[in-house]
Formats: sequence, C-alpha cells, structure tokens
Amino acid sequence: MKRLLFILLAMLLITAPAEAYRAVASCPAATPIWASGATGVDPVIDVNGNICTSAVADTYMASTQVTASTTGTTAATAAALAATTGVTNYICGFSIRSNATAVATGNATVVGTISATMNFTHWTAALASNIGITTQTFFPCIPASAVNTAITVTSPAPGAGGTVAVTVWGYRK
Repeated sequence: MKRLLFILLAMLLITAPAEAYRAVASCPAATPIWASGATGVDPVIDVNGNICTSAVADTYMASTQVTASTTGTTAATAAALAATTGVTNYICGFSIRSNATAVATGNATVVGTISATMNFTHWTAALASNIGITTQTFFPCIPASAVNTAITVTSPAPGAGGTVAVTVWGYRK
C-alpha cells in the first residue's frame, strides 16, 4: 500500500503543470501584482515571493507624468508637453474634440517627436449633430526628437462658431 501511495504521489509531481514564473535571487524592488504582467510575459519573482518590476512598469515608475490641455474657438488650438532642461518628453496619447456651425475636416499634427511630424485627420461636427473626436494612444510611448524638446499637438481650425479642446499626456524621463 505504501508503495502504491508513493507511486501515485510521484506521478502527481511529475505530471503537475509548472508554474508560469521565472525565479531570481532578488528583485531590485517589489511591485504590485498589476505591474508584473505589463509586458505580457510571465512575471518574475524572487526567492521571497516578491514580484519583480517589469521593464515597462520601471519606465513609468521612474518618470514624471505630465499632461497639458487647452481650449479654443475658431482657430487651430495647440497643447504641448513643454520642453524641460535635461529630460526627454514622451507622448503617450492625445485627444481632440470639436464642433462648429458647419462640418469641417482637417489634419491635426503632432510635432517634436523622434521621427517626424505626425498627421491625423480630424472631423469637426456641426453644432446640432454631435462632437468630432480624435483620440490616439501610443504604446510604447513616443519620445521627443531630442532632450529639452517640446511635443505639441495642434488641432485643425474648427471654423465659425467653433469650440475645440486639445489634451495631451505622457511622461518625462
């Protein structure tokens, strides 16, 4: 009977699924569980059971979150992550919302990013119908073209009777 029990226990141990963790001797810092899956890979734990910070979570935790928002009427309107000495801005997303007396379509721009000016077509809704919305999220976030460089999001002009709001968010590191 003992031999049968031993064999069953051994079979259970051999066929049991492995945990989806990678173990390390120690983490630089323990983080909340939500941060462990940020990169979509199995979490890393240390010998004490602490979940190690992922590279993506490290990026955000070691940075300063920034936002900018502005409103306007009939002309193009801009919101910027201002240039700051010694750090690089990263844009993680923006939102433009507008309406006006008549429907209009134009290009919103994002300038100051690492590669070039980015263009997004934005539709301005007529006052009586709705509101035109353009929202873009970048993952990973996009860096500025250089240290101490602003990233600016500019809406197209909504036109007569217009109202527009531009919001941008990101971080500095």
